[in-house]
Amino acid sequence: MSLLKSYALPTEIMLKLLNGYMFTLLNKITNEFFIYKSVLVKGTTANGEVLIVARCQGTQRKFTLVCTIETKSLISVPEAYSELIFKKQLDLFNKLWYGLVYNSVPSNIELWHPCMCRRCNRRLTDPHSIERGIGPGCEKLEKNEGVIHLPLRAVSA
Repeated sequence: MSLLKSYALPTEIMLKLLNGYMFTLLNKITNEFFIYKSVLVKGTTANGEVLIVARCQGTQRKFTLVCTIETKSLISVPEAYSELIFKKQLDLFNKLWYGLVYNSVPSNIELWHPCMCRRCNRRLTDPHSIERGIGPGCEKLEKNEGVIHLPLRAVSA
C-alpha cells in the first residue's frame, strides 16, 4: 500500500524530492491542493539542479515550471508567470521547501503521496480520493453496484 499523508522527517521528504518525486500539497486553511513533480537535472550546476514543476487543479495533464532549486536555499522563478494560480502554487511550495530546509514545516500544509485507485489502478493525486482509496468515477460505479468499502487510514513513513 502506498503512503497517504506524510509523517516522514523533513530530511526524508527532501531526499524524495531530490530523487524525483510526484506529490500533492494541501493548504488546510483554503482547502486548495496542487500536484507537484520534481525532476533532478544533472550537470547544470556543481551539485546538480532540481527542476520543480506543478500541475494546475482540474483535468489538465500538462506540468508547468514553477521554480528551480540550485542549493538548499536558492530558488529561482521564471519571470513570465504572473497568474494568481501560479502564485498560489509557488507560495505553497516555498512554504514547504523552506520548512524542510529549516526543519519546521508549517502546520497548515499537508504533504500527500499518490496512491493507486483500488478499482482501476490509476494514480490518485486528490487528497480526498487518496484518503478514500478510489477516484470519483470509480466511486460512483461502486455505489451503483452496491459495493461498500471502509476508507483507508494514513500510515507513517
